[in-house]
Amino acid sequence: MVNLADTITFQLTEKPNVNVLTNIGYLDGENNIVHKVASFMMNKFKPHYGIDIYIDKHIPIAAGLGGGSSNAAYTILTLNDIWELEIEDVELHTIAAMFGSDLNFFLSRYKSALGTGRGERIEEIPEFKWDNILLVNPGTQISAKEGYSLFCESEQPDNSKSLNRLSLKSLCNDLEPGVRKEYVEVDTLLKDLDKCGSAKSIMSGSGATCIGFFEDEKLMHEAAERFRASNYWVCETSTINGDKQCIQE
Repeated sequence: MVNLADTITFQLTEKPNVNVLTNIGYLDGENNIVHKVASFMMNKFKPHYGIDIYIDKHIPIAAGLGGGSSNAAYTILTLNDIWELEIEDVELHTIAAMFGSDLNFFLSRYKSALGTGRGERIEEIPEFKWDNILLVNPGTQISAKEGYSLFCESEQPDNSKSLNRLSLKSLCNDLEPGVRKEYVEVDTLLKDLDKCGSAKSIMSGSGATCIGFFEDEKLMHEAAERFRASNYWVCETSTINGDKQCIQE
């Protein structure tokens, strides 16, 4: 978990409908994963009220940062509360797993976790803490489906010994080699993060956002300004246990 989030507002309505609006028009309505989750819960549990949901997006779309998944997980938790459904955690996690493989991580609220199976079985692990994290996206959208389709198993090292505890040395992304081959901008961005002084640079999720872990805050700020000058989306942040709120453009 890092200090980056969308803002979601929920409003109960008299009519038993689900409405989803965002500050990005094409994400409105039934194609939004939040709408799918809320509609499923309404049809299954028959609450007395409908719901209007407004999402103010700060997290880039199709960027490998879990924006949609985290919003959907938070929607499950919130609707269980404000609709007074009293659904047990096991069933909440079953619902989450129906809509994606990483919703369960966000539903767990763990700061660091190990996901097994297809990612939906979540186990808390010792927190990974880092104060100076730079997220950079070159403006490229890569769907999770495409990112996984580029995976090449033969190129991957055996990381099994590092799964129960995260450290800077152990951080890696098995989807990264395939995406770097297909998207030169991701390959270039990771190399540029290294040149800017990042102690470790990896791709986030299925891309195209890349992460630079900086030991020096000043170096991170300088790198951020460089990427902003290239009109990249940039966020200076920290793991959720830190106090650095996301500074982004």
